[in-house]
Amino acid sequence: MESIWQGTVEIPERKKAEGLLEREIIVIGAGMTGILTAYHLQRRGRQVAVLEAGKIAGGQTGRTTAKITSQHGLFYHRLTGNIGFEQAGLYAKANQEAIDA
Repeated sequence: MESIWQGTVEIPERKKAEGLLEREIIVIGAGMTGILTAYHLQRRGRQVAVLEAGKIAGGQTGRTTAKITSQHGLFYHRLTGNIGFEQAGLYAKANQEAIDA
């Protein structure tokens, strides 16, 4: 089954890195996590390169449903039972902060 990303978004091919690549930080993987990591590092003034063996967003990121939520219903019920309300609340807060970012 093709995801919404794979069916509606075309990401152009990027040129291959050639020769010596000097950067302060190298991020391996151009999925959502790698791209966002590189973005935030660059915003902080770091020299960053992203290396990807395949296609940008071609792995897990490309096959997601694009659903972003911090409302995990049943999961929070189990979480509060296992680690308590305070820790579950911290988890919920972290998820919402990630969405806001």
